[in-house]
Amino acid sequence: MDEKHKIVKASQITAKVVDDYKTFRKEEWVNPNGFRIESGDTIPVHPGTYDENINFIGKNLLVSSEYLTTDDTSYISSTIIDGNGSGRVVTFSSGEDNSAIITGFTFQNGYATGFGGGVYCSNSNPVITHNIIINNHTNASGGGIYCLNSNNPIITYNTIADNSADHEGGGMYMWDATPTISYNVLYDNISQGGGGGITCDNSSPTIISNTIYGNEANGTGVSTYYGGGGICCWTGSSPTITNNIVWGNTAAVEHGQLYIDSGSSTVTYCDIQDTLWPGEGNKSCDPRFCDTTINNYYLEDCSCCNSSGQGGENIGALGVECICTACRT
Repeated sequence: MDEKHKIVKASQITAKVVDDYKTFRKEEWVNPNGFRIESGDTIPVHPGTYDENINFIGKNLLVSSEYLTTDDTSYISSTIIDGNGSGRVVTFSSGEDNSAIITGFTFQNGYATGFGGGVYCSNSNPVITHNIIINNHTNASGGGIYCLNSNNPIITYNTIADNSADHEGGGMYMWDATPTISYNVLYDNISQGGGGGITCDNSSPTIISNTIYGNEANGTGVSTYYGGGGICCWTGSSPTITNNIVWGNTAAVEHGQLYIDSGSSTVTYCDIQDTLWPGEGNKSCDPRFCDTTINNYYLEDCSCCNSSGQGGENIGALGVECICTACRT
């Protein structure tokens, strides 16, 4: 794991811990005992399903499930914030910085009339880490996550799946933003425009060590903006794309895996289906996932992505978990 992006653990927390938080309030952060929650506070949330939409309203909070203190990933799937089809699930839009952290949740069933069905990030730089972002929708762009005018949001170690957008960016869309997007698995996201997995518009993201599989860009027409089933970057974007697997994605027009329209870009140490992209360390070989039928995107030990990335790291978000298919008994 990249030391820069490790999530803080309970033993390192020095801020006030607001315990036994059982519900979110839409307008204010007030704990069950009635006192106001302020920037710097840590909010542990117990397992359960919360049918709510939350807004950080400018407060730099650490909001976490019990995953934070236990390292037990089962808390990620059992601590659910459900948008219930009535708005975005999580909003950062009031200048929050990297000390605004949300970790260890499932965000589901968000519906945005506008941008960002699951998470909306505008003029803010939160850390969104170790979450499942699933089954969210927007009638515009950014089904799972939308970032606007944000110079340093960190989106890392998430599963982003089964989200949809009526326009671009089924999994994620950024506009005039420079996020770090690392160690995420994006699969089965759908856009009706370009970028089934990720779309960047006039943005300079760092996209490093992600697995991007089975996403669809279903837009049609003469514009190649409808391409890029995995990643679509256009209108002056300058992405840095390193150590990613981009495989099994589709587009209704050209460029099923990766499309970069203009601007400067760096693509290195990536495994991209059907295309040997120019750049150091790039390849186009079957990554040999353990079992895509159950969304297991770990690698077989004989994968060409095993220890072949930059600095000898694996290519993609996940490590080796199973033996080579030909060797199984």
